[in-house]
Amino acid sequence: MVIHDAPSTLEAIDLRRHSLTGQVYDAIRDAIVSKALPPGIRLSEAALAEKFGVSKTPVREALLRLGAVGLVENEANATRVVTPSRDRIRQAYEVRGGHEFTAARLAAGRAGRREVAALQRVAEQSVVSAEAGDALGFREYDARFHRGVARAASNPLLMQLVENSFSLTWALRRRDVPVTGDSIDCARQHVSIARAIREHEAQQASVEMLAHIDKVMHMVLDALKDEAQAAV
Repeated sequence: MVIHDAPSTLEAIDLRRHSLTGQVYDAIRDAIVSKALPPGIRLSEAALAEKFGVSKTPVREALLRLGAVGLVENEANATRVVTPSRDRIRQAYEVRGGHEFTAARLAAGRAGRREVAALQRVAEQSVVSAEAGDALGFREYDARFHRGVARAASNPLLMQLVENSFSLTWALRRRDVPVTGDSIDCARQHVSIARAIREHEAQQASVEMLAHIDKVMHMVLDALKDEAQAAV
């Protein structure tokens, strides 16, 4: 599928704000998640730049970043939005699990008092949101928790890898899979991981983090299977 013009649902970028490439990245990512840019579509730098009201440079940089994350791929000299795939989702969670296993282990040895206290607060707030049925609030605190653990590892390269893998699983899940799983149980796992980091239990923190991500992966894959069966 080829686009000669960007979809009409895309909006121009506000040039008065900072980090233009970041804004373009967010806009394209959100369009992929909402399917305003549907799976498999060929992306034209010129068409996207025209629609967003920017030059091709920030669009090109945003597409490179999206390629590094895994939301677009190059195929036969064309950049396309990735298509739904059970294997793609599984692989994304497997990679994320490896990165966050390491982040939790390092955080348990390196996190300062303020970082530990912040992780505990965010973990507890994720429980409050989950128990209240506040899905939007839970997603926010879930993201803040995982990014907070990565930040506490004090390794900028690892933090970027965690950010990329988290962004990929988040986007694929929102786009390709219906609402899934028990957010209350996941939130309580946040609290347990934060406790292990506070107590400097590196092995416990890393093992619990890997188990947590593995649990989410299986919930997502089970939901994907159920959706496929319902469509038959």
